Amino acid sequence: MVKIISIGLIPLDSQSEVIYCGDSETSQTVELNFKLENQKILGLDNNYSSSIEGDFLTPNSNHLKELSIFISNFGLDISSNQIYNGFYLLDDEKENFSQKFKIIESEGGVFENVNLMYNGKFYFRKYLEVDGEISEENVCVKIL
Repeated sequence: MVKIISIGLIPLDSQSEVIYCGDSETSQTVELNFKLENQKILGLDNNYSSSIEGDFLTPNSNHLKELSIFISNFGLDISSNQIYNGFYLLDDEKENFSQKFKIIESEGGVFENVNLMYNGKFYFRKYLEVDGEISEENVCVKIL
Protein backbone atom coordinates (compact mmCIF):
# COMPACT_ATOMS: atom_id res chain seq x y z
CA MET A 1 0.00 0.00 0.00
CA VAL A 2 1.23 3.45 -0.96
CA LYS A 3 -0.18 6.73 0.33
CA ILE A 4 -0.13 9.66 -2.10
CA ILE A 5 -0.49 13.19 -0.80
CA SER A 6 -0.79 16.55 -2.54
CA ILE A 7 -0.26 19.99 -1.04
CA GLY A 8 -1.47 22.84 -3.20
CA LEU A 9 -2.37 26.51 -3.28
CA ILE A 10 -4.95 28.19 -5.49
CA PRO A 11 -3.56 31.66 -6.26
CA LEU A 12 -5.68 34.70 -5.45
CA ASP A 13 -5.86 35.64 -9.12
CA SER A 14 -6.79 32.17 -10.42
CA GLN A 15 -9.61 32.07 -12.96
CA SER A 16 -10.08 28.29 -12.71
CA GLU A 17 -13.49 27.18 -11.45
CA VAL A 18 -12.44 23.52 -11.51
CA ILE A 19 -9.33 22.30 -9.70
CA TYR A 20 -7.67 19.10 -10.90
CA CYS A 21 -5.37 17.76 -8.19
CA GLY A 22 -2.29 16.41 -9.90
CA ASP A 23 -2.62 18.82 -12.84
CA SER A 24 -1.40 22.18 -11.60
CA GLU A 25 -0.93 23.58 -15.10
CA THR A 26 -4.59 23.15 -16.09
CA SER A 27 -5.80 24.28 -12.67
CA GLN A 28 -3.45 27.26 -12.45
CA THR A 29 -2.32 26.10 -9.00
CA VAL A 30 0.97 25.58 -7.22
CA GLU A 31 1.02 21.92 -6.17
CA LEU A 32 3.53 19.34 -5.00
CA ASN A 33 2.86 15.61 -4.80
CA PHE A 34 4.52 13.02 -2.61
CA LYS A 35 4.49 9.27 -2.08
CA LEU A 36 4.66 7.81 1.44
CA GLU A 37 6.10 4.32 1.39
CA ASN A 38 8.52 2.24 3.46
CA GLN A 39 9.14 4.99 6.04
CA LYS A 40 10.06 7.50 3.32
CA ILE A 41 8.53 10.61 1.79
CA LEU A 42 9.43 10.82 -1.90
CA GLY A 43 8.55 13.67 -4.26
CA LEU A 44 6.60 12.61 -7.33
CA ASP A 45 6.99 15.87 -9.24
CA ASN A 46 9.98 17.20 -7.32
CA ASN A 47 13.29 15.93 -5.95
CA TYR A 48 12.26 15.63 -2.28
CA SER A 49 13.31 12.58 -0.29
CA SER A 50 13.24 12.15 3.47
CA SER A 51 12.90 9.42 6.04
CA ILE A 52 9.88 9.21 8.31
CA GLU A 53 10.46 8.69 12.01
CA GLY A 54 7.43 6.83 13.39
CA ASP A 55 4.08 7.61 11.74
CA PHE A 56 3.81 10.25 9.03
CA LEU A 57 1.24 12.08 11.14
CA THR A 58 3.31 12.78 14.23
CA PRO A 59 2.85 16.26 15.76
CA ASN A 60 6.00 18.40 15.77
CA SER A 61 7.98 15.69 13.93
CA ASN A 62 11.22 16.53 12.18
CA HIS A 63 9.97 15.04 8.90
CA LEU A 64 6.91 17.35 8.83
CA LYS A 65 9.13 20.33 9.68
CA GLU A 66 11.50 19.38 6.84
CA LEU A 67 8.56 18.98 4.46
CA SER A 68 7.21 22.41 5.46
CA ILE A 69 10.59 24.03 4.80
CA PHE A 70 10.96 22.27 1.44
CA ILE A 71 7.52 23.25 0.10
CA SER A 72 8.05 26.87 1.19
CA ASN A 73 10.68 27.06 -1.59
CA PHE A 74 7.76 26.72 -4.03
CA GLY A 75 5.59 29.39 -2.39
CA LEU A 76 3.66 26.93 -0.24
CA ASP A 77 4.16 28.63 3.12
CA ILE A 78 2.32 26.37 5.53
CA SER A 79 3.57 25.18 8.90
CA SER A 80 4.30 21.59 9.88
CA ASN A 81 1.46 21.83 12.42
CA GLN A 82 -0.99 22.87 9.69
CA ILE A 83 0.20 19.99 7.50
CA TYR A 84 -0.42 17.66 10.44
CA ASN A 85 -3.91 19.10 11.09
CA GLY A 86 -5.02 18.93 7.47
CA PHE A 87 -3.89 15.38 6.82
CA TYR A 88 -5.17 14.21 10.20
CA LEU A 89 -8.59 15.48 9.17
CA LEU A 90 -8.34 13.61 5.86
CA ASP A 91 -7.30 10.39 7.59
CA ASP A 92 -10.01 10.50 10.26
CA GLU A 93 -12.65 12.46 8.32
CA LYS A 94 -13.76 14.21 11.51
CA GLU A 95 -14.86 17.74 10.70
CA ASN A 96 -14.70 18.80 14.33
CA PHE A 97 -10.97 18.09 14.62
CA SER A 98 -9.87 21.34 13.06
CA GLN A 99 -12.02 24.33 12.33
CA LYS A 100 -9.30 25.62 10.00
CA PHE A 101 -9.87 22.86 7.42
CA LYS A 102 -12.96 21.58 5.67
CA ILE A 103 -13.38 18.34 3.73
CA ILE A 104 -14.89 19.20 0.36
CA GLU A 105 -16.70 17.16 -2.23
CA SER A 106 -14.38 15.82 -4.90
CA GLU A 107 -14.20 12.97 -7.35
CA GLY A 108 -10.92 11.65 -8.63
CA GLY A 109 -9.13 14.61 -7.09
CA VAL A 110 -11.29 17.10 -8.97
CA PHE A 111 -13.25 19.74 -7.10
CA GLU A 112 -15.19 22.87 -7.95
CA ASN A 113 -13.97 26.37 -7.21
CA VAL A 114 -17.37 27.98 -7.83
CA ASN A 115 -17.21 31.77 -7.93
CA LEU A 116 -13.48 31.35 -7.20
CA MET A 117 -14.39 30.81 -3.54
CA TYR A 118 -11.18 28.88 -2.76
CA ASN A 119 -8.79 31.38 -4.34
CA GLY A 120 -5.90 32.11 -1.99
CA LYS A 121 -6.51 28.85 -0.09
CA PHE A 122 -4.37 25.78 0.50
CA TYR A 123 -5.75 22.35 -0.31
CA PHE A 124 -4.60 18.86 0.61
CA ARG A 125 -5.43 15.58 -1.07
CA LYS A 126 -4.75 12.08 0.18
CA TYR A 127 -5.42 8.67 -1.33
CA LEU A 128 -4.24 5.11 -1.00
CA GLU A 129 -3.03 3.02 -3.90
CA VAL A 130 -3.04 -0.77 -3.71
CA ASP A 131 -2.24 -2.83 -6.82
CA GLY A 132 -3.09 0.14 -9.05
CA GLU A 133 -6.48 0.69 -7.39
CA ILE A 134 -7.19 4.04 -5.71
CA SER A 135 -9.18 4.18 -2.48
CA GLU A 136 -9.89 6.45 0.46
CA GLU A 137 -9.44 9.61 -1.58
CA ASN A 138 -10.26 12.87 0.20
CA VAL A 139 -9.62 16.57 -0.35
CA CYS A 140 -9.74 19.37 2.21
CA VAL A 141 -9.27 23.11 1.99
CA LYS A 142 -7.74 25.37 4.63
CA ILE A 143 -10.55 27.85 5.19
CA LEU A 144 -8.96 29.99 7.92
